[in-house]
Amino acid sequence: LLVMLGSSYVAIYIYGVNCRLTQTMERNRQAAAALAESEELWRSVVKASPDGICINSLDGTVRQGSDKLFYMLGYDGAEEVVGKNMFSFIEPEHHEKASRSIKEMLAGTFNGTSDYPLIKKDGSRLFVETNGEVLRDKSGNPRELLFIDRDVTGRKEIESRLRSLSVAVEQSPVSVVITDLEGIIQYVNPMFSEITGYSSQEAIGQHTRILNSGLTDRPVFEQLWETMREGRSWTGQFINKRKNGETFWEEAHISPVLDGNGAATQYVAVKLDITKRKKVEERINHLALHDTLTDLPNRSLFSRMLQQSIELAGRHGYRLALMFMDLDHFKTVNDTHGHAVGDLVLKQSAGRMRQSVRASDTVGRIGGDEFVILLPRIAAEADAWHVAEKLRQAMEVPFEVEGCDIRLSASVGIAIYPDHGRQENELSKHADTAMYRAKQQGRNRVLMFEDDMKQHHTG
Repeated sequence: LLVMLGSSYVAIYIYGVNCRLTQTMERNRQAAAALAESEELWRSVVKASPDGICINSLDGTVRQGSDKLFYMLGYDGAEEVVGKNMFSFIEPEHHEKASRSIKEMLAGTFNGTSDYPLIKKDGSRLFVETNGEVLRDKSGNPRELLFIDRDVTGRKEIESRLRSLSVAVEQSPVSVVITDLEGIIQYVNPMFSEITGYSSQEAIGQHTRILNSGLTDRPVFEQLWETMREGRSWTGQFINKRKNGETFWEEAHISPVLDGNGAATQYVAVKLDITKRKKVEERINHLALHDTLTDLPNRSLFSRMLQQSIELAGRHGYRLALMFMDLDHFKTVNDTHGHAVGDLVLKQSAGRMRQSVRASDTVGRIGGDEFVILLPRIAAEADAWHVAEKLRQAMEVPFEVEGCDIRLSASVGIAIYPDHGRQENELSKHADTAMYRAKQQGRNRVLMFEDDMKQHHTG
């Protein structure tokens, strides 16, 4: 009986041991399966990651790496990278920075990311943004270093270009303004402040109307906004106003900033102060249309003004007067006193003529001592006669030039529109004819054109 009982206990014991072994093996199998699943999940994550992943020893030796990491560095596989020290892939001038980051990781004080330029297989440079983590054993002791590297080369190149562009804009010799779609200023460069007198703090948040002088034609702004609404660039000129109230000319090149859908988000204006250029252009145009000695309108400008006045007079039904005036015996002044004195006399003569006519009238010089006067609107012939006599008498006053007392007189011929002609050539011819008849009759007189003068003049 005792033997039988002893055998039963042994059997029960063995059965219990087998059960425990079976349970242990099942737990181990489940753990192995979980581990395999975890490793497969890790491999899937590593494979799918757009970033390069590597695990290094504490001294920096690469132990594992993802295919993406090898691809980023230009290597064909793990055998070319694993076993090398991570510092062999970092540019030497950044070794100290990398060492400092690892020390901070191990000390638990590292926070954030770091940027490093890596050296690819072909020697070219690759910029990465690195996140690091310390892998620890069950006791919490550092075991390995995990790094996740993101290729930011493109971003770095863009940032570099943006920095260059920013420096170029900040140091630009022209003003740059960025506004929202309503024209509210969001950015101005230093040259804008230098030109306008507004600091960036004063300008930002203001509408571009702070520069509006009121002198730029309205159609210019209408064309500008129409072009902007169409998403196209516009070039034009403004007469703007500085902070101190002074006006100035600007040539502006304005373009919309478009988003990925082609919609405008901002406007960028690049503007050049062309005030000096405008003044030079105005001076050149003025010289082209004015007599250099007296600054009176020359033949070309006077002809244009006469044509315009004839058109207006014909449209509104009123009369105008054209006068030809010649200084009598002026050649004697040049011969006796020299051309320098003669020029001074001509300048004084021009000044007296301007003072003898209305602001709406025009005095021009078309030859050596030959002048023309336009009265664009008169009520009667007597009005023209009165002005002509005033001019003639002004020339009788002695000229004091360079210590010389010079006496002159003038002969004046008058033609009236439309009485004596409706075209510029006809009026000019008749005023000239009347002037020559005044000279023939003894000079120093005024004559109104009459029809019978044509026969005698041509004869």
